[in-house]
Amino acid sequence: MSQAREEEYLRQLRSALGALDELEREDILAESHSHLSDRRRKAGDQGVDETLAAFGAPEDYAQQFLAISHLRRATASGRATDLFLTLLSQSPRRFAAFIAFGLTAIAYLFAGTFLLIAGAELVVPQMTGLWVDGPASPFVLGVLVGVDARAASTEILGWTLIPIMASAGVVTTVLALMISRASARYLLRKDKR
Repeated sequence: MSQAREEEYLRQLRSALGALDELEREDILAESHSHLSDRRRKAGDQGVDETLAAFGAPEDYAQQFLAISHLRRATASGRATDLFLTLLSQSPRRFAAFIAFGLTAIAYLFAGTFLLIAGAELVVPQMTGLWVDGPASPFVLGVLVGVDARAASTEILGWTLIPIMASAGVVTTVLALMISRASARYLLRKDKR
């Protein structure tokens, strides 16, 4: 009975690993089969049943291999979108991926904000800048909407805001990419243990 259950499990595992290339899929199947065979020799059918129970459902067992494969591909490509989306997909299952995704997302939000401020300075320079001595706070960076707020404040950067914000946007984008790359490498190293 356990032999048939093992064969069915491996068949379902093969199907669940369908997204992987054939060589990687066959390596995983061979390793799983070898592990089950060792358990059969040591503990008989009961050992196989215990091992299959420990593996969990074939789809769940396959998921960990698929996640590692996605991490490898994203790390190898080095593309920001691949890394970001891979961290996002790993976030619900892994706390480290959740933290890395959050830090990366915040860095990209800051980068986008800096670049938007640089663009706004080109389009509406009279409303954009680093405003000081305002009624609501000691300084405001961005676009001030409302005549009263601008009249009571002084803009101190002028056109120099464009290269400053563009540079800050680029640096923050690079920082976000570095965070996501380092996080993906960390998650891969952690999976090898």
